[in-house]
Amino acid sequence: MEKQTEIIETAKKVFATTGSRARNEKFLKCIENTLMKNNDLEYYRVLFGMPHSEFLKDHLMNCLKIIEPLERDMGKRYLFLGYYKDTKLEPEKFICANESQALVILPSFERLMKYDSGIVFYNIDDSSRMVEYVKQLYISGTDITLEGSIKKLKIYKNNMRREKT
Repeated sequence: MEKQTEIIETAKKVFATTGSRARNEKFLKCIENTLMKNNDLEYYRVLFGMPHSEFLKDHLMNCLKIIEPLERDMGKRYLFLGYYKDTKLEPEKFICANESQALVILPSFERLMKYDSGIVFYNIDDSSRMVEYVKQLYISGTDITLEGSIKKLKIYKNNMRREKT
């Protein structure tokens, strides 16, 4: 999480995150604090499916309070919240990127349903491509940058059980 926090806090123009599983309040508050400090920063967040925690849903609502999505500075928009539904077409990926560095979080190599590995990119070209990828996901998905859209999101309940054989 330290790397994610660093990426958010060092963003100069834009940062982008993906995934519906975020539940670390410290990380989500870091995003909100960064947005409050730098009102010229663009924030892209794309969910893959429904949010997995109430913390993430609350975070999306908090972002709307920090950056009024319909108020634009000379036509420029700063908040882009999206929902990408078709994870069969484009599988869920976990990215945290700004214009100069990016982190791609990978599934655990030790346990199921855990994400504790990652690759960090320090190359500006690679990082910019990650941001552009998240922007493409946003454009291809459903915009949820309104309070009513976020309120309609249901919290994903994982009912994964081992089947008896």
